[in-house]
Amino acid sequence: SSKEGVQQGDPLGPLLFSLLIQKLIAAIAARCPGLALNLWYLDDGVLAGRAADVAAALAVIAELGPDLGLELNLVKNEAVFFWDDTPDPFPKEVERFRDGFELLGAPIGDEAYCHKFVSKFTAKAVAHTLGPLYSLDEPDRAHAQPPLRLLLQGGTLTARSATLVCADSCRG
Repeated sequence: SSKEGVQQGDPLGPLLFSLLIQKLIAAIAARCPGLALNLWYLDDGVLAGRAADVAAALAVIAELGPDLGLELNLVKNEAVFFWDDTPDPFPKEVERFRDGFELLGAPIGDEAYCHKFVSKFTAKAVAHTLGPLYSLDEPDRAHAQPPLRLLLQGGTLTARSATLVCADSCRG
C-alpha cells in the first residue's frame, strides 16, 4: 500500500495531479514552441505537430518526468502519421497508426476508419446489452419487440440498425 502522496480514490487527487503536471506542460510549451497541440486531461496528453517537435516533447517528458514522480511508459504511447513520407523518430515501443486513432473514446480519422470504429463499438455494446436475452426461455423472448427478435434470430447488425433497434425497443 502507498504510504506517501495522494491515496487512490482521494477526491483531491485529480486537482493535485493537475497542479503537478502543469510544470511539465509548461516546460513542453517553452521548449517545443512548434507544437500545434499540447493538450492534457490529467495524465492523457495530446502532442501534435511535426514529428521532430513531438519527439522533442517526448524527450522533455522523459527528462523532467522522473523528478516530478512521473514515469513515461512508452508502450502506452501512440504515434499517428497522416502522410506516408513522415519521418519516424520514435522509439520502437511506441505504437504507430496511419489511418486513424481513438482520442478519449472518440474515433479520429477518415470516414472509413470512423465507420469501422463505430460499427465495432456498437456491435459490442448491443451484444453486451442484449446478451442476457439469449438466456431467456423462448416464451419470454416472444415478448421482445420485433427488432429484438430479429437480432436474437441472427439478423445483420450495423451501427445504423443498432441505433434504430435501441430507439424502437426503448420506446414506452
